Amino acid sequence: MVVDDQINSDFWLDFNKVIKQTIVPRFSGNSVRPCVEEDYKDYKNTLSSNLDNVMSLLSIILKNKNQLTVENNTQLVTVITIIGEQSSKNVWNTSETVEVSKLLSLLVCKIFEKDNISKVFDDNIFLAVVMSLRPKLLKDTWKSYPGAVVCYKWLLQIIEKPFLKRHVAEVLPTALVIFDDYVQENQMIGLECIGIIIDHCQKSKSLKNCNYDEVIYQALKKATSNIETNMIITLYTQIAKLLENICYCEGNINMFEWNKKDDILYILFSQMELQSDIDCRYAYIVSLRELLNHSSIGKWSEHLTRILSEYCEDNRNLKITSASLDLLCCNHKNSGEGSKEIMEKTKQCISLLNKLCPNLSKEIMENDVIKSIINGK
Repeated sequence: MVVDDQINSDFWLDFNKVIKQTIVPRFSGNSVRPCVEEDYKDYKNTLSSNLDNVMSLLSIILKNKNQLTVENNTQLVTVITIIGEQSSKNVWNTSETVEVSKLLSLLVCKIFEKDNISKVFDDNIFLAVVMSLRPKLLKDTWKSYPGAVVCYKWLLQIIEKPFLKRHVAEVLPTALVIFDDYVQENQMIGLECIGIIIDHCQKSKSLKNCNYDEVIYQALKKATSNIETNMIITLYTQIAKLLENICYCEGNINMFEWNKKDDILYILFSQMELQSDIDCRYAYIVSLRELLNHSSIGKWSEHLTRILSEYCEDNRNLKITSASLDLLCCNHKNSGEGSKEIMEKTKQCISLLNKLCPNLSKEIMENDVIKSIINGK
């Protein structure tokens, strides 16, 4: 460690040494299994003292920030990486470590004279962090660097929208690689990161450029064939957002022609018809609401009626009936001045719900939207 408060070549030598010791090391175990606390026992033993050293170094930099150069700013990028790696409780750290990372974040903000850490990122600093993580997040390396994965996700989460739309090429490959894993926890991390990227690109052609929207669509569509129950809603929510973006980019689409949304609805309805598990049924019917709109209801009204008829007959869990009722109300709102056929199908479903669920009859008929449907308003 440095013995004085001067920023010079010796300072930066000590700085780089401490940073190297503090970065979460490579997981050298079998990549087939996830890492556990025992894998990072030696690292955890020195982590607190290393973080204290980083704090001391940043305090010196803060006192002498007028001496910083552009090159020094690049070196500070590694501190941001450490903050990301320690941003949440994991097998390589402790709850106290997470709190220290917050203090590091405050120091970095003071050095860059920003209100919060997200404001620190301009294009150059963001790309510097992403490029420093890139070698650790390749298809054949990412499982060996769980700290880099946590930092990558943290980075996407804190960046303010729509910043990422300018950097899709730099951030999307990692999300797709992680999502393509067979471990459910990793799939969810990848899916959440894909969702963040889609959010940043809404109402823009950032995904359409270079065909990124098609790449994401194919990856998400593939996942529908083998998805765990607790991921169903998240998956179809991201698909719905992506389809919204595709529709925005393509402009006026002939809704009477078969399109990507119809492909997804066909898959979803097929899965709903074959599913008997209560939790899965609930997840599917919530997902269906995300996808149906005025242009889709007419095409799929028969499927919708058949599915809701079957689901309403299932009295094992009232939340499925409640979700079905919510879906009907949503369809009515979205249909507006739509076709009489759509309205008739909706009325049929309401009548069926009322008939098959007499214990809910009063609640159903007192619903304002249901009243307006029945009265033809």
